[in-house]
Amino acid sequence: MGVLPAVAVVLTLTLLIEVSVAVVYVVLRYITGGKKKDKKPSVKKTPRFVAFVKKHLAGTIISAVVFLVILLYTVLFFIQDLLIFHPNNYFAEAASRLENVTKISLLDGEYSGFLRKSGSKDLMVFYCGNAESAASAICIFCDPEDPVAEVLADYDILVVDYPGYGESSGKPGEKAFYEMADAVIDYTGGLSGYEHKYLVAYSIGTGVATYTASRSDWDKLVLIAPYNNFTDECCSVFPVFFGPLKGLIKHRFPSDEYAKSISEPTCIIVSTDDTLINNKLSEKLKEAFPTTPKYIQLAGLTHGEMCSSKKVFEQIVRFLEE
Repeated sequence: MGVLPAVAVVLTLTLLIEVSVAVVYVVLRYITGGKKKDKKPSVKKTPRFVAFVKKHLAGTIISAVVFLVILLYTVLFFIQDLLIFHPNNYFAEAASRLENVTKISLLDGEYSGFLRKSGSKDLMVFYCGNAESAASAICIFCDPEDPVAEVLADYDILVVDYPGYGESSGKPGEKAFYEMADAVIDYTGGLSGYEHKYLVAYSIGTGVATYTASRSDWDKLVLIAPYNNFTDECCSVFPVFFGPLKGLIKHRFPSDEYAKSISEPTCIIVSTDDTLINNKLSEKLKEAFPTTPKYIQLAGLTHGEMCSSKKVFEQIVRFLEE
């Protein structure tokens, strides 16, 4: 646990104790207030409980607000993995029935995926988006009934599931994704007979792709709907992280840092109708590369539509063949 989350937990427990003590104190004072010892004319007094609340109202409100704020950030810290990662194994059976598609495993079965061989001299390695799986992606790329498949017919395609996705073991997370990327680098390094190897990534996968490209050689890199870093992406989706509170974000995916050492020709594709990853974050990433990437801005596509759009992959193929 980091320092800030630990402090938040301590403060939360402290406030809980203080509130509990205050409640017990009020109840006891109210119960043990005692009866009058004489029969002197009674003077109407404000009830003890009401007087106590009025006296300490400001402090109580402030304490309650502070408590709720700390509780909010504590909860966000501990549940952010559930908010960020969405493992699935959609279309696994459909993928296994595709022609020329082989199920593969890396590191003795730790990671699973699919490889489509078409006799091509060009290999495309694809990193999925968050709500995708290797199976769902390979179905888009290789199912003859899908419009994208026609565009990618002349490429061999490799897609590997992130840890916790598909049949890959492990738990999703930035470090775990990088470990999978290292396995992909080793695996593709052992594939011979290719004249070109391309790296294509979408959404959360773009953070993994920049890491991969900074550690290995590829002929070209394509990033679909990328962010400059995941900290800024989280802040744009949940605008409650600012200043030191950014330290509560556990998964950073600093694409802008990795981009500084990437020399491969790069293409960035975005859509003006993408409401999940703001185009401004993609533009910031573009500025981080030593050589300005080709920047293609489309319209009419939501974030989810970009990973299955024939228009997007036509732009990709056009860039790869330049």
